[in-house]
Amino acid sequence: MSSFNGGVGLCAPHPRSLVGRVNASRASWGRVLLIVGGLLFVLLGGGAGVYAETYLAGEVGLTVPQSLQDIRVTSGAASGAKVTADDLKNSVILGGKLGYFFQEVPWLGLELEGYGTTPHFEQQSRLATLPNGATLSQAQRGANLRVLTWATNVVARAQWGRVTPYVGIGPAAFIARRKNPQTDNSDTSSTLGLNTQVGVGVQLTRAVSLFGEWKYNYSHLHFDQVQSLQSTQVLQAFHGTYTAHLFVFGLAYHFN
Repeated sequence: MSSFNGGVGLCAPHPRSLVGRVNASRASWGRVLLIVGGLLFVLLGGGAGVYAETYLAGEVGLTVPQSLQDIRVTSGAASGAKVTADDLKNSVILGGKLGYFFQEVPWLGLELEGYGTTPHFEQQSRLATLPNGATLSQAQRGANLRVLTWATNVVARAQWGRVTPYVGIGPAAFIARRKNPQTDNSDTSSTLGLNTQVGVGVQLTRAVSLFGEWKYNYSHLHFDQVQSLQSTQVLQAFHGTYTAHLFVFGLAYHFN
């Protein structure tokens, strides 16, 4: 068994096949889009009484990442191997957003959002299937991972007294940086993906509101830099699908 650090670990065979995992992931993503679309349809029919505004908000919460899926190793002895999954840790999320709802269509708005989280790679082992059909078991000590997300969301809302339910969806840039804590070697992935959100706000005063929100992130990370220490590979190149659930709350100031 070989050991390295860098976010692709390998373990004993999982009872489900890789094809089953991919199909399950696609089905899960389809359900997310269906839910967001359904809520968007409901809110569009209940938007009477809302008003145009600009708002600035800060948010804090918890990131619950799903295991990296569809992993393909692109360097080293396991190059071309397919890995079932790679586990990530829960972490804190901090961020903020700037939004505007249009005067002509006050239930519809645009939102610029940025937030960061650190869903580090867990210490673990994984099993890879090589291109020739053989399997290779490798262990990893764990590695640091920081993900910065910059999203542009289209948001629809309704105004029910002091309560404002809303949904949003839009493209996002995901800048992920992995780092070996023992050697400080690092690599960065910059990719596009999707950000969705469902939330509810409560107006405390005319200018201040409290909100709670669920987000879902989707992107395909590309770590292509290979780094070695004393002829031992400590960061391995790989691609993998990143998904995460985020649960946040925050305060918003409204410039009405």
